[in-house]
Amino acid sequence: MKIRPQLVELADIFDQPASNQTALSQLILALNVVQGNVTIAINAAGDIRRPLMGIVMSNFLNTGDQWELIRWPGTVAILALLLVLCAVLLVGVARHSRCALILFSVCGLLAVTGSWLMSGLYLSSSVAVGDLCIDPAEYLASEAPSEMPTDVLLYYTQCESVRSNPFTQRLRESQNAINNARTAMSTVSKVSLVLFKSAGLQPKLGAVSADLNLSERLLTQLTALVDCKAIHFNYLTAARGLCEGGLLGLVLMLIASFIAAILLTVMVWVDSHTWIYIRKRNDYSQVEEPSYISHQPPQNHQTMARTLPRNHNG
Repeated sequence: MKIRPQLVELADIFDQPASNQTALSQLILALNVVQGNVTIAINAAGDIRRPLMGIVMSNFLNTGDQWELIRWPGTVAILALLLVLCAVLLVGVARHSRCALILFSVCGLLAVTGSWLMSGLYLSSSVAVGDLCIDPAEYLASEAPSEMPTDVLLYYTQCESVRSNPFTQRLRESQNAINNARTAMSTVSKVSLVLFKSAGLQPKLGAVSADLNLSERLLTQLTALVDCKAIHFNYLTAARGLCEGGLLGLVLMLIASFIAAILLTVMVWVDSHTWIYIRKRNDYSQVEEPSYISHQPPQNHQTMARTLPRNHNG
């Protein structure tokens, strides 16, 4: 903070000899009171800040954003591949192409395996999110950093009227310290302007008073920020979004992947029997034509003579 160097500068000025030693002693005593109360306020603010330093949501949010960037294009790509496989199956059935049907069988087996794996992944994720939504506060307590006290976490997750703010004592200490520092600073200003008229103290005293006023305003804002109502509302909104919208999305994806896995399994089974049937039918048609020719009875010379036209002139 800027106020500490400014107080050090004032202390250096007040070390100069003065005509009234009694007033100088009161001045130095008041300045020490200001410095002591400033230290108390800074330490109290540090005690408030320390347990909250472990709460860093940026890494979690960045991980969620990266996962969403991968999941959405990946889902679209998988659906596009499934449509391509269905097109290959339709072409193979329409044109009786064994190559297309065999290609669908091979790729379909991979798609079936992937679909069942995705179904298992969505099922496990749904169960995990469902267990988390039973008591989100307990999960947060188990995952909270060791630096965060349990009473602080419960204060924000439950926000009950019977539960007091764990930072109330430190906030009160900071407020009292700032008030005492402002009172002592008024004494410093009055006495120093009389003892050290030519030292140019007015700008320095004004800067210290301005910093004390700024500290009081910041403390008022900090009191509102550490209140549980706003944070608890955001916590409930996030929990509701995860346990309602997120869980519903996982269930829908689970149903879709399960249906896709069943349909692909049936399609691969039908496809494998189809190309085998096409092979047998092709083999039968190739064998049928020579066998028909071989079963025709041989024609002898008499039959051929009867079929030839006769020459009546001979």
